[in-house]
Amino acid sequence: MGFIRRGRSSAAGCVQLTRRAKHAAATVAILVIGLIWRYAAVSVGDCFTDLLPARPDFSRATGLSRVQLLAGPVSGSDSDSNSAEPSDFPIFGQDAAEPVALFKPAGAGAKKIKPSAAPTKPPAERIVRPPLLKAADLRAGDELDGIVVGLRGESHAWVDIGAESDAVLEAGEMQDGFPMTCALPVRKNKEVRCRVLEIDENGRISVTLRSGSIERPPRLKREDENSNPEAFRRVSDEEWLDAEVVTMQTFGVFVNVKPIFGSKPVLAMLHKSQFAGDFATNPTKAIRGGKVKVRKLKISDGNELRVTMKPF
Repeated sequence: MGFIRRGRSSAAGCVQLTRRAKHAAATVAILVIGLIWRYAAVSVGDCFTDLLPARPDFSRATGLSRVQLLAGPVSGSDSDSNSAEPSDFPIFGQDAAEPVALFKPAGAGAKKIKPSAAPTKPPAERIVRPPLLKAADLRAGDELDGIVVGLRGESHAWVDIGAESDAVLEAGEMQDGFPMTCALPVRKNKEVRCRVLEIDENGRISVTLRSGSIERPPRLKREDENSNPEAFRRVSDEEWLDAEVVTMQTFGVFVNVKPIFGSKPVLAMLHKSQFAGDFATNPTKAIRGGKVKVRKLKISDGNELRVTMKPF
């Protein structure tokens, strides 16, 4: 039993020694960390101190203490040799008790350094534009200078003539005859000399580049269009029919074809591949209102009448 008790007491003593050793090790670690931290703080402070400008020591330069400097000049027999006027130091102003800025700000007599300025362009002359023309002030036949500002597919272009709104230049009014080119004869930004063709009730201005007369038949209104080809289903394709040009595009013209019997004219497509004779170059035929002879070519799957000028 005694042996067992001595063993237990020895084990308890070992445990206590282990705990004390741990406490001692922790204490040493804390001390080491503190020293390292202190050294690091001092080193960082030295670094910042090196970066900052040195603080002037006026007491060493004048032989006066900081309190004496703030109090003003020293009275007595030694004031002539050891005293210093507050205005002699840039840190003091007229009043010795009011410190001012150590450095004089730029602009208070300091020389400014300007960066090299890049060469500037001379000021552009002011463009004086004439007042915009009003549609009510224009008349058919008026000649105007314009510039093409936009194209609309294969049908027309927009021309800036200096009016409140751009004028319309249709494909059939861009040249005498029919334009056989694949695209519109005019291009964007092209300067043109045009004539006012007409002005509709909505103030829309139409212009032309054609020569000759500006008289045109009234435009075919949408409600008056007839695209139903039923009246031509029994008409022979060898029968020549009277037609009138309605509008022109770069791929062909649309014509109003009069049927043999007294029904309403039917709108038909005349492709430029079906032109014949001098139609394309004849300005009296290839124009809105031009009279031509055509015959039925076919009725398309889309139930549209197609005509041709070519013989059988």
